[in-house]
Amino acid sequence: MIDGNYKYFAFISYSSKDTEWGKRLQRKLEHYRMPAALCHERGWQRTPIKPVFFAPTDIQPGGLTSELQERLQASRNLIVVCSPHSAQSEWVGREIAFFHQLGRTNHIHFFIVDGVPHSGNAETECFNPIIGQLGLPEILGANVYERDVARTLNNLAILYANTQRYAESETMYQEALAIRRRLAANNPYIFEQEVATTLSNMGWVYISQKDYVKAHQIFSEALTLWERLRGADHPMTKQAKETIELLNQKMTEQKE
Repeated sequence: MIDGNYKYFAFISYSSKDTEWGKRLQRKLEHYRMPAALCHERGWQRTPIKPVFFAPTDIQPGGLTSELQERLQASRNLIVVCSPHSAQSEWVGREIAFFHQLGRTNHIHFFIVDGVPHSGNAETECFNPIIGQLGLPEILGANVYERDVARTLNNLAILYANTQRYAESETMYQEALAIRRRLAANNPYIFEQEVATTLSNMGWVYISQKDYVKAHQIFSEALTLWERLRGADHPMTKQAKETIELLNQKMTEQKE
């Protein structure tokens, strides 16, 4: 999965107070496998995303060591674990600045684990000041708490649907979908499947209300995603196709 010019897929920049988050992120990345259909479409090898460099300790005073500079130069991406701790870390700032100087600004990614961007409060600010000083674009970031919120909303929507409270269920799904679409816009490889799942779930709410037109629209979008992410033979792809065929029959019956 990594360019032949780089030894590491990514270098994780973090504060020592966020060590557990850094370790967790490294494990998740190195064990993640891209969807087979997507790899086939893009001509990628379906191999784990690794190696990911994670320094065992935070940088000590005295600036970046030559070893860490070499690790940064050998990394295709820089992933910054963002929190109030890393926002106040001089060494995280130096790693970001060094990677920026290498001309790889578009390969700097922000992973928010705590705090609020641009809060104006040192106790809650999660972005290191160097980000604003260098004018770095805050793209391709992910907020782990937003994902948790979306999951909770999705679960509430299922609960409401199971008790036939369809209006509340639709509202919960729409809110979950909005969050997951936003996350997928920045990181499609991880979050598009969650968008497809939410669409499929929401489609059944419309079917329960006999709103077959909306359901057809929702399942059509879900089908497009499932085909691209998982391929034509995946159970979710087949289910979406079968549901659309059923909806075509239902819409025809409504017209008669």
